[in-house]
Amino acid sequence: MQTQRIVEGDKRLNGLANLRHWGQQRKCTRCNRPANKDRPFCSWHGKYEIKRPSPERLAMRMLAGMSNEGLIPADLAMLPIWRQLQELSMGARYANQLRLLMLWHRKDNETLAWAQAWRLAQQAIEHGTARR
Repeated sequence: MQTQRIVEGDKRLNGLANLRHWGQQRKCTRCNRPANKDRPFCSWHGKYEIKRPSPERLAMRMLAGMSNEGLIPADLAMLPIWRQLQELSMGARYANQLRLLMLWHRKDNETLAWAQAWRLAQQAIEHGTARR
């Protein structure tokens, strides 16, 4: 039995024995090509490290989406503190803008929270770093 002897041989060198495992290898999570050993990615996507977005970048994306949808109130955008926050670096700017935006509609009911958000934005403007 020629085929039986081939299957019983060294499986790494035996192409016929490996054919039965064809299609069962791990796939790249991005492109569905065969993945590298002990990795979820193929040789192309495994070159780059996948980074999680920082909290600042998440806040930036949320504010950009709200701005594109027209959800940022014009009264808030006209405030001098909102415009002064535009001059700060990404971390200080978007965190404070998002905090002010989330409290905008509740500023009459939650005056202490609004005052604290305003004070934090003022401190960021006073001590913040300029945009790079």
